Amino acid sequence: MIYIVVHALAPIFVIMLLGFWAGKAGMVNNKDVSLLNIFVMDFALPAALSSATVQTPWPGIVAQWPLIVVLTGAMWITYAGIYFAATKIFKKSP
Repeated sequence: MIYIVVHALAPIFVIMLLGFWAGKAGMVNNKDVSLLNIFVMDFALPAALSSATVQTPWPGIVAQWPLIVVLTGAMWITYAGIYFAATKIFKKSP
């Protein structure tokens, strides 16, 4: 399972590293960086993750149920903590 995730995400991180290097070398100006970030985060990364999920056999996904439960629980707890802090401590509206 780790191989599948790394195989899906490695191209994204390689492209990000190449973009960082191109910025440091002066090949890309800062005006274009926001467009590249939007492309990577809104299109390329979800497409890569969706592709990896679809290519994973169902028994491979079911075998990872403890990881799925832990990650889902961690996301719920983080969301609840941030929601509580925003509404009760910082007095923001939901």
